[in-house]
Amino acid sequence: MSDNELKTPSPDEEIEMLFPWYATGQISEDDRVRVERYLDEHPEARGQLALVREEMEATDAMAEALGTPRAGALGRLLAEIEAGSGEKRRFGAGDIMLADDTTGQGHITRDLEGPRRSLFILVPADLDVSGWKV
Repeated sequence: MSDNELKTPSPDEEIEMLFPWYATGQISEDDRVRVERYLDEHPEARGQLALVREEMEATDAMAEALGTPRAGALGRLLAEIEAGSGEKRRFGAGDIMLADDTTGQGHITRDLEGPRRSLFILVPADLDVSGWKV
């Protein structure tokens, strides 16, 4: 199987992917029964379900703390990044950039409309991202 092919989930993985919907009650009756049967047969999976619920509660609490986006919120997500080579790229809301070039003179980030909001996620150095690049 190549890195770009999707792996078919195992039956157990398929059930575990239903945990977020089970936790919110937004699940069909048939799937609810499947999840509950799986939890009865695999009591260790209850810990994973508890983690799903904790993450959901933390996400809800954070969303409530942040409040409703103010007017102009989209503008705070827009930025332009200029590489040391002079290449410029613009990014908008929902765009993702993998900054994996650690050589050169660095980069300059410019806010396009007011202060920008960004999220940085550190990934392990040995993570194979070759399939992500376009």
